Parts: sequence; structure tokens; C-alpha cells
Amino acid sequence: MMEKIKSNPCKSRNGIIRLMPRKNVFPIQNFTLGVYTSLNQELLDYHIHENFSELVFITNGSGVHEIAGRSYPIVTGDVFLVLGNESHCYSKGNGLSLVNIVFNWEELGIPKLDLGQITAFQSLFIIDPTNVNLNRFDNRFRVTPDDFNSILHLIHKLDHLVNHQQKSAGVRFRAMTYFIEIVTQLFEIYERNTDHNFITTIPHRLGALVAMLERDYTKNITIKTMCQKIGMSYATLFRKFKYYYHDSPINYLTNQRLRHAKELLCESPHLSISEISYQVGFLDSAYFSRKFKNRYHFSPFLYRKNFNKSKKKQSDD
Repeated sequence: MMEKIKSNPCKSRNGIIRLMPRKNVFPIQNFTLGVYTSLNQELLDYHIHENFSELVFITNGSGVHEIAGRSYPIVTGDVFLVLGNESHCYSKGNGLSLVNIVFNWEELGIPKLDLGQITAFQSLFIIDPTNVNLNRFDNRFRVTPDDFNSILHLIHKLDHLVNHQQKSAGVRFRAMTYFIEIVTQLFEIYERNTDHNFITTIPHRLGALVAMLERDYTKNITIKTMCQKIGMSYATLFRKFKYYYHDSPINYLTNQRLRHAKELLCESPHLSISEISYQVGFLDSAYFSRKFKNRYHFSPFLYRKNFNKSKKKQSDD
């Protein structure tokens, strides 16, 4: 006999949004990575997380996820991210079970390195959590059973480690390696299994564009190139980009170039300012110097000089 669907319209009950404290979700003290499983998800009030995010895997059944006042159907195999500052709840459930990986990436200290070059990262971790499109879950990231079982196997290992082996040697290091492997598998699954209908959506196209900006920042990329890349008018591109990234596409590209230039100034003393300017995609070294000073408050020359002074002082000490 099919279980009766339970209903809990959380947004209409008492209007109170409660805080889910960190101490309830992180089993290892001062380590912001945890796993908790809900085999029969209770229908919760609206709540927000105390400075942590939640990667949700629907392992069984179906229900309704409400986030920021909008309702989305969820079923087995769905994967989505809930940022810490987003109020959400589960308002309906039919045998609904899920497993959550809770984390604070910055506090874990995991370097993002070139993670931004991956379309799946942009789509799943940057754009999707803030997507206000009411049709968002019509193009959800849903994992096939085989891939889902593979990734759940890793999650169970992480779960056992952080919840039952907290005092074992190297537990934090091992837990982070599992977390990174889970996220990496998610990205690979996303790239491999995303169907054509999803690829044509604005969030995916925008994610692909930003991944390109981070990967190909040295190339001559114009607004026209960007619009052609993702099939958007300039007005649509500017509006969507501003919403998700709080910046214009050109400024985002410029900042990528400046960030890499700053690294080269410190790590490649044999390169001249002009050579660095050219290597990161600026054709005019004077323009590069102005932009660099506007962002970092020092000219490239002074920034390198100050870095070398600080490095020498540390060596002398």
C-alpha cells in the first residue's frame, strides 16, 4: 500500500525561521565537515544554517522542497546545494529519505585552485543555489541509479569516518579526501550525463561561459565573443551575469587577468611588467598598470617591490 503523502505547508504556519546550529551537524570539534542521514525525512519548519552549506542527495521517495518561498518537487536521484543563508524546508513527503553533506568550504581550507574552470562547479555551486527560476527543477541535476550508487558508496565511507571514527588517526585529512572525491565525481557525472535540454538552459550556458573566462583569460575575449558563445543578447547576458556573479562579464574577465598577474609578479621575478601584462591577456601595459593599481592600490612595480621586501624580511628573521 502506497504511503500517504504528508503535507506541511511550512511557509504558512507561524512565519518563524529557525536557526540550525553548527553544533548539531558537525561531529568533530572545530572541523566543518559532516554527514547526516534522514531515513524518513520529517517535515521541518523553515530554517537556515548557521554558517554552513548543505549538499543534499535524495535517496528515496519524493516530496516538495521549499526554498526562499518557492516550491520544487524532488525525487530519488536529485542532487542540489543549499547555501547557509537560504531559508528552506520540506513541506511534503512520500517515503522521503535523504543524506546531507554539510560543510564550510572556506573554513576547511580546501584551496579552489582552478576549480572555477569547471562548468559543473559554476552551474552546481554558484548558479544553481541562487536560481530563482520557477522552472528550476524541471531541469534538475538528477543522477542515474548506477552513478548514484557509486557516489553513495563514498558518502557512506565519509559518514562512517566522521560519525564513528572521530578519534582515529588522520580523520580530518581522510574525511577531506573523501569530500573532494565526492565533489569531483559529481562534476564528472554532471558533465557526462547532462542531457541536451539542460545544456540549453541559461544557468548551464552561463556556467560554461564563466568556466571559459577562468580557463581562457589570456585570449582576446570580447563581449561579442561571449554573446556568441552562449547565444544571448548583451542585455540578457549582462542582467543574468550581474545577478549571479554581482559583476559585469568584462570586469569579471579583467579581475581574472589581474589575479593571475599578481601571482606572476610574486612568483616570476625574471618577467618584466610588460611581459606579465601580455601573458595574462592585456595588450596595453599602461592600461594593465592602471587597472592593477585600481584593484590592489599599488602599481605592479611597487606591489612586486613590497612583496620582495616582505620576503627578504621573513628570510632574515
